[in-house]
Amino acid sequence: MVAIIIQFIIFLTALMSLFSCAGISANAGPNPEMTFRQTVPEKFNFNIQSEIVRRELKLMHVKNFTPRHALEIKILQKIAMASKKEELRTVFETLWENEKVFQSALEHPNKTDEFIPSLALIYYLLSSSTGISWQKETSEKLYQDVFEGLESHKLSGYALHFYALALLNNGKYKAALPWLERLKQNTSIPIFIEDLQRAFIMSENGRDFETAVQLLAMICTTKAQNDIKINEARIDFTIISMIKKGYISTLKNKLGPVMNEFPELKKVSFLKRITEYTMVQNISKKSSEPGVWVKVQVIKADNKTHYIDPALVTAYRELQKTLNYSSLKLLDSKVFHLTTGDNAQLKILSKTNAELIVLKVNHNILRLKIIITKKRKEIFNTIIESIDGGVTTIGGPQTRQGVIFLRITTYNEYRFSIKTK
Repeated sequence: MVAIIIQFIIFLTALMSLFSCAGISANAGPNPEMTFRQTVPEKFNFNIQSEIVRRELKLMHVKNFTPRHALEIKILQKIAMASKKEELRTVFETLWENEKVFQSALEHPNKTDEFIPSLALIYYLLSSSTGISWQKETSEKLYQDVFEGLESHKLSGYALHFYALALLNNGKYKAALPWLERLKQNTSIPIFIEDLQRAFIMSENGRDFETAVQLLAMICTTKAQNDIKINEARIDFTIISMIKKGYISTLKNKLGPVMNEFPELKKVSFLKRITEYTMVQNISKKSSEPGVWVKVQVIKADNKTHYIDPALVTAYRELQKTLNYSSLKLLDSKVFHLTTGDNAQLKILSKTNAELIVLKVNHNILRLKIIITKKRKEIFNTIIESIDGGVTTIGGPQTRQGVIFLRITTYNEYRFSIKTK
């Protein structure tokens, strides 16, 4: 009996040891996966706004990580906690005063490649403060010592994300290009194209127009390849600014091949503007006769949806005063340079066309005859008088989807017209 009990105790002891070892090995696995080192689920912002990443960072205990990973986590945790951009200066100062590894990494940046992600985040913190000379000098020295010749594959995730933003903040727009391209592999296409649009606006504001056009080409290519929406109105505003500054040739030369490769891009409002202005330039060089510019927009309106074509934002504000439609879509837009006696043809629908005939150009007044035909039969005929910059809206044929109308704008001298709120 005693022997049986002893054998049972030995069996239980062995069994408990087995479960105990299994438990230890289950808890002694590798450190938690740091997804923020590979993927970025948000667009450029001064802090971290992704709730998933913020929660992941909050649950991490830096004592479980190597010094290089621990420092990267500490910096990201502090950036995530910042509620406004101005607080990033305090983040830098707090880390400098309390973290010896932070000090060592910044004082000896060339010591090891292990701290490159952390140094990229430090570079971002330094770039976020303006008007402080020592931070600007330290930032530039860090860039020259570590990042100037660094290959883009050395960074990923949020370190890459904030480093690219830091380059833009510091006005290094051209240097940011390969890092922005690398960012495409670390985030989703909708977020990537948002980041490109911000970089485009920043580079244009910084007067680096060559880089701005390169970024615009990247935006257009990404849009065409992925059939994704972009903020056309915002880009259009910047395009107008660039054209006024004399960069139409740069835009045309860089974007022309992209439009040839992806013909569907010709429908995009700001690319239509570039094409339109190029045509205007060519006509202006060839023609010395006095004439007038006539811009005709074919617009479909209805109350079934709530959509305003980006190219019609200005028109919508004006048309609201007289017409009550919730949706406006631009079907076509043409610009004609006409003199007295000239005429121009425009297709409205598959079997409906409009003809414009210039009756007289006299000082600031244009007399224009408009004839609309359907299946070659005249269904509408009117004469309008318009001044320089005048706009006339003419109701066109009804369709099952809504009503078609023409918006006619006349200019003595071609120019871009844009209004802001």
